[in-house]
Amino acid sequence: MGAALGKIWARAGHRVTFGFGRDQAKLQAAATAAGPGAGVATAGEAVAAADVVVLAVPWGAVDAALAQAGLLAGKILLTIVNSIAPDMGGLVVGTTTSGAEEIARKAPGARVVEAIPPFADVLASPSRRFEGAQPAVFYCGDDAAAKGVVAALLGDLDVQAVDGGAVAQRALHRAGDVPAHADPVRAGRAWASRAAHADPPAAGRRGVTRAEAGTGRRSRSSSGFAYGKGLGPQIALMLLRR
Repeated sequence: MGAALGKIWARAGHRVTFGFGRDQAKLQAAATAAGPGAGVATAGEAVAAADVVVLAVPWGAVDAALAQAGLLAGKILLTIVNSIAPDMGGLVVGTTTSGAEEIARKAPGARVVEAIPPFADVLASPSRRFEGAQPAVFYCGDDAAAKGVVAALLGDLDVQAVDGGAVAQRALHRAGDVPAHADPVRAGRAWASRAAHADPPAAGRRGVTRAEAGTGRRSRSSSGFAYGKGLGPQIALMLLRR
């Protein structure tokens, strides 16, 4: 995810520095692939020079990454960490709190914003669009200015950035099913999970769950999708406004 995002942002004109990873050769390869607007440094050096720090690691590596990052107070910390178990069997954190809230506690003073972009396969493809339509990416945060910066970065990905409210709302977005008109973010996630029982889409097609605000209905552009059925790279959410 980090390599794919860095490549897009570097090519959009941002200066990108890769600064955390177990394999330095892979970091250098990611920077080389991103082009002349990217480089490699230690995590601490990258953070010190950054306007925005992107945390793009597995949940189990969060503590190590933050420790190497050093002082984050006052920095915009964009977390794209999905607090999912290593076996993809469920959330490590959820329902009563969220990954974003826990990361905010671990990085006191940081201006935390969470967003979960499309999967790396989608980010690495020539277009992030699904049958010509932008997928929706929801973001949460408590700092309005930081959220504005993140929304602009999401715009560089060619996605529809949707403000999901405060960091504390993130746990609600991961909780159980509710009508779409009450909370389209939460409903969309529940529908994506329940789609595991549907048939897979036709070969070469991407499935899109559309959370239809104000109707409580759902539809899909193909016959179904599910990460648990090996179709994770083929899914995204779309929020339809009426």
